[in-house]
Amino acid sequence: MAVNKLVHVNESGLPLNAIEWLERHHFSKIREREQMIRDIRLKRGSYVVDAGCGPGLWIPLLARAIDPLGHILGVDLSPEALVTAQRRSQDNWYQRMVQYKLGTLEHLPVKPGTVDIIFSANVSQYLWHDAISQYRYRTASAGLSGTSALGAAAPGRWLHV
Repeated sequence: MAVNKLVHVNESGLPLNAIEWLERHHFSKIREREQMIRDIRLKRGSYVVDAGCGPGLWIPLLARAIDPLGHILGVDLSPEALVTAQRRSQDNWYQRMVQYKLGTLEHLPVKPGTVDIIFSANVSQYLWHDAISQYRYRTASAGLSGTSALGAAAPGRWLHV
């Protein structure tokens, strides 16, 4: 289904979905998303970057997988989405595990080789070749980078890069 008129764009002019729609869509597929996180087989205590975290909908699922010893950095280019993600984390059990930073997929604000996994879901349409190169560069030598494309074309499949 093509979109002829963009209704929502972020501060950078990229097309986005309304946060309310993203929430409804995410929670309507919560079982599949929980399974996707299990399929990644994250290790306890991992350092995970949620690249393109948006309003932080995947953060609780990632936090549950890495337990309180782990750390999550949510990165997004939309200040509005980061504010929403921060509010979502407030007063939740995983609040101390999570930090949010403004950044792009191509220039993640992490030191090279320090991340166990870079997680991206539903942002593949924004990925440039440079972003995938950065994913590889930022993960530790045994790290994993992955992106998910959800929808009819690729229901819950992970692309490991």
